[in-house]
Amino acid sequence: MHNISNQIVKWQLQGLKARDVDLKPIYSIAGLSEEDLSKPGNLLTAEEFAQLMRSAFELVDDEAAGYTQKPWRLGTFRMMCHATIDCDNLRRAIMRMMEFFRLLSDEFKWSLEEQGEEAVLSFTTLPNGIIDNGYFVASMMTILWRWASWMIDTPILLSRVYFDFSGEFDSAELRSVFRTAIYFDQNANQLVIPSHYLEQPIKQNSESLVPFLNNSPECLLSHYQSDNSFSQQVKIFLEAEQELDTVSLDSMAKNFEISGQTLSRRLKKEGHQFQEIKDKVRKNRAVNLLQKTDLSFAEISNALGFSEDSVFYRNFKKWTGMTPSEYRQNRSK
Repeated sequence: MHNISNQIVKWQLQGLKARDVDLKPIYSIAGLSEEDLSKPGNLLTAEEFAQLMRSAFELVDDEAAGYTQKPWRLGTFRMMCHATIDCDNLRRAIMRMMEFFRLLSDEFKWSLEEQGEEAVLSFTTLPNGIIDNGYFVASMMTILWRWASWMIDTPILLSRVYFDFSGEFDSAELRSVFRTAIYFDQNANQLVIPSHYLEQPIKQNSESLVPFLNNSPECLLSHYQSDNSFSQQVKIFLEAEQELDTVSLDSMAKNFEISGQTLSRRLKKEGHQFQEIKDKVRKNRAVNLLQKTDLSFAEISNALGFSEDSVFYRNFKKWTGMTPSEYRQNRSK
């Protein structure tokens, strides 16, 4: 497991520091000093960082570590997990998770919308009045993403991530976590995933929940590990290809020195298909070009290799539930 950078450690403690909490006991447990946090590099292993998180939570009885107006008392995450573990599928689990946090606090506004072939989990937060909560928002989204993947026992390949804060927050660190396109200064914080994940049955139960909760900081820090799944590796290969249409299942399989049939079987075991991942990469390119360039729809269609503009329009509407024009207008607000 990778070591945790000093910047992440500083962000984790920033909410408590802003509330004038004495951090010396936490530094002592972690074997750190405040001077250490100013040094470049990686300071803690994931296990050590998890211990630091536990110590911080226990010191102030707040799992939000000072980033929210209303503290999240110890046991908040555990109770959310218990409230969702008996759901039939991921859609129902997410709906129940949102209801749990609505009852906990009115600082968060939640929604889950299904648009075309995509599902968008959104939330906004009220300013806490003390500190920029960008780190907390990013951590919250990471936790929810990893929790959802654990619930269905399948790595969820994110389509896109949107944040309502500035990219100055450290986009390189966030991209290493989410491994997908990230957009800043948006209207809400959003995780965008293929909607078919919502149909996936919950594969965990009360028995598997016990060790998960016992090791939850370490489990939820798994995003610091490299994702070596075949699905993620195929996605990375395809993202580097300029001509997607030239890449077939068999040609992709040669990169792994296996047959196309074997690659297909391994992707299926992870809950994915080659064409699905390929379509996801093309869709993400379309979204990126619509949002970050002034290219015309015809130019984008041509850049993506569509035979006709109408085919691009039809596919984009199927993907996102919006026409290219509607999407560009919606995201420019």
